[in-house]
Amino acid sequence: MSSKIGARLLARTNRSVALTAAGKQFLADSRQILGLVNEAAARAERLHQGETGELRIGFTSSAPFIKAVSDTLSLFRQDYPDVHMQTREMNTREQIAPLNEGALDMGVTAQYLIAGYAGLGSDSA
Repeated sequence: MSSKIGARLLARTNRSVALTAAGKQFLADSRQILGLVNEAAARAERLHQGETGELRIGFTSSAPFIKAVSDTLSLFRQDYPDVHMQTREMNTREQIAPLNEGALDMGVTAQYLIAGYAGLGSDSA
């Protein structure tokens, strides 16, 4: 590594090896880089596990849904504080295209209106 850097990193004697000033700086920088790599890997893992990132939700504001949506989102925020939720109030029909195109991750809709739309799954509460 010393030849690649162009500076001696280690000072050797008959009895010991010690870091030079360049070696100390290289070690400090290397530790910082390794820390950043570990942090990046941890962030990527959290994102992959769904513990962070963005969740785009469309919801209908029909009276029966309002409290259920609010309560569910509050619980989700408690469990996943690093997930940013972007909510959009839309009627059921307005949600179909964004759901199919991937512009919304999920939608709270009137189930009878989405029946027959290919690619959309549903789960009734």
